[in-house]
Amino acid sequence: FTLHVYALSIHGDMAAMKHCMCMKGYNGIRPCRYCKIRAIQSPLNRHYYPALHEPASAAESGKSWDPLSLPLRSEEEIEDVLQALEDDSYGIGARNELKVRTGLNGRSALTEIPGISLTCSFPLEWFHLFLKNVAELFLSLWKGKFSGLPEIGEGEFRIPDAVWETIGADTVAAAATIPSSFGRATPNIATEQHNFAAEDMGFWFVYLGPYLLKGRFPQDKYYDHYMLFVKILRLTLQTTITQAEVNELRTMVAECVKQYE
Repeated sequence: FTLHVYALSIHGDMAAMKHCMCMKGYNGIRPCRYCKIRAIQSPLNRHYYPALHEPASAAESGKSWDPLSLPLRSEEEIEDVLQALEDDSYGIGARNELKVRTGLNGRSALTEIPGISLTCSFPLEWFHLFLKNVAELFLSLWKGKFSGLPEIGEGEFRIPDAVWETIGADTVAAAATIPSSFGRATPNIATEQHNFAAEDMGFWFVYLGPYLLKGRFPQDKYYDHYMLFVKILRLTLQTTITQAEVNELRTMVAECVKQYE
């Protein structure tokens, strides 16, 4: 028989996906592949970052975005931009300006595959979305190692190094009472985070962190925010999910982002 193989979706980290989709990606003015939120240039460097509330120094200070009602990209709008980029009547300068303004660099060859579309076929996968992009970000904040963050206000959420030593020791000690069927022994998160694989990071955040971080933050609101993130992780790891849970998840993710900012 003839075997027919069909691509349903395409996955990868954001750095890879921007090339697959022919987009500017996470350091562009329009960094998101799903919506049209505008990014802000950091005063500390040339990087752009998206935020729900633009600071006073931004081009449109006071601009706010509702995380539950973001302006989504559409196939029609994307096609209009791509046709303009392919139109020889547009000068190089006009095309470059359009690329910057829309976040689109050109037409992706992957969209020639039947059933593949830029708006539906490139989902964010769990590992890079939650563990690489969020969990590691939280740890860098809690350890006081977030690049470019002013020291002012850091004491509110930073856990002292001495406390991290205790957390790390407790992480290692926990292996003695956890069945091996749950996974391998988790390394010391204080001194061996560089040895963490995806399995270690996920297990620590979902199962160990809720106990090891309780009472460790200078203010309880940061632990509560972390536990909201844990609830999101646990819900997305379920083997089945109801529509009601999807609706709840959407609200929780929006609230988690707002509390973070």
